Amino acid sequence: MTRSARPKPSGDPGTPDASASPAAAIAVPPPTRLFNRDFVLMLQGSFVSRLGDVVYSIAIGFYVYHLTGSASLMGVFASLSMFLNMFLGPLAGALADRIDRRAAIVSVDVLRGLVMLGIGALVLAGRLDVGSLFGFSVVAALLGVLFNPTAGTVLIDIVPKAEFVRSRSVASTAQTLVDLVGKAASGLLLVYVGVGELILFNGVSFLVNALLVAFVRIPRTPKQGTPIRVRTLLVDLREGLAAVVATKGLNMLFFSAILINFLGSGFYNLILVFTTEKGYPLEQYGFLMTALSVGALLGSLLVAAVKMAPKRRPGVLFASFLTSMAFLAAGLLLRPFAAVAAMFLLAELTSAVGNTILNASLLLLVPSDKRATVMGFLMSSSIGGMALSTVAYGFAADYFPVTAVALVGTLLSLAPLCWLLLHRDVQGAIVESSGGGSPA
Repeated sequence: MTRSARPKPSGDPGTPDASASPAAAIAVPPPTRLFNRDFVLMLQGSFVSRLGDVVYSIAIGFYVYHLTGSASLMGVFASLSMFLNMFLGPLAGALADRIDRRAAIVSVDVLRGLVMLGIGALVLAGRLDVGSLFGFSVVAALLGVLFNPTAGTVLIDIVPKAEFVRSRSVASTAQTLVDLVGKAASGLLLVYVGVGELILFNGVSFLVNALLVAFVRIPRTPKQGTPIRVRTLLVDLREGLAAVVATKGLNMLFFSAILINFLGSGFYNLILVFTTEKGYPLEQYGFLMTALSVGALLGSLLVAAVKMAPKRRPGVLFASFLTSMAFLAAGLLLRPFAAVAAMFLLAELTSAVGNTILNASLLLLVPSDKRATVMGFLMSSSIGGMALSTVAYGFAADYFPVTAVALVGTLLSLAPLCWLLLHRDVQGAIVESSGGGSPA
């Protein structure tokens, strides 16, 4: 797929959002700079919402593990939303191409906020058992399935195309800053604040994000306002899958993401189990999560600060992911806490560099009228692998040391990762999406 053959996006950022209220239905000027009004509002909203997500995930993981003592059950809860995204993500992506994205984001966040407030109230009242928590988690995860592809396509429409890679890096940096703050204080928050209060905070954060996004001018998509029928959604799914299969680079990523994530990603949802296994106190669990967040932050900042020639990006990708796996393996094998934290930091730093470049480059190849649908398929493949990995790691950790399980999985994921990143189609797609011509 060449750049000249790509259809010109009809969802131009200057197209007014006719579905909005009359007061909001004004012309949206094409973005000319990265830190424009709409991008800053989206960034602020995601910052607050992400902080709520971080403290919620930590609180729920601790609550389930403390209540049941089962790593496998902890893995099931951590993977619940992933499995729903795996199966329903493509359908949600097809729907997101046709609906008013701002109204959808605001509505979903309001509902998620109310669900979280309900969970938090039950925890404080001592009336939340595992079964009830599972039901609430299913509802919240179903809402998240629609939110992810809808919000994920907004960023590319509210910044100049030339700044998209940097915008992804800035957004990743902001999210990582939140991770850094939330995870650094996680141990102390669990001890001195409490699970119920942290879940209530997550509910409030969703409501704040909904308020901020309500003022964002989000351009119409090419299909927005068209009839939504089962048949049309199925046609969109078929066309989206065809676009994934036909687009060089995207097809390789789609088919390899499940395997790579299955082999290597499950460990990151069992850091608490790893900390316990190593004999570290709960406070050091927070510091270890901080090390991962600092690494991701530094990696995102590095991509944002350094302008990289397109022809060099494939080589940087391969080196980043390879060194990330080496640092993670070293961290798993070491015993002193400071050494483990340092290795995890470096592993996350190099991984963030590779992921930021890869995700931004490949997404730019997708035509705008299929972007949310294709993103749904890509997220489905990636999250599906993570969900399966989380469950598999959880069950394996009930019988084997989680350190050994993670080390084996990391080493096994090396083969498909090398196959993906060294493939000429993937390298060509990364260069082509940046206007760099054929890969050198």
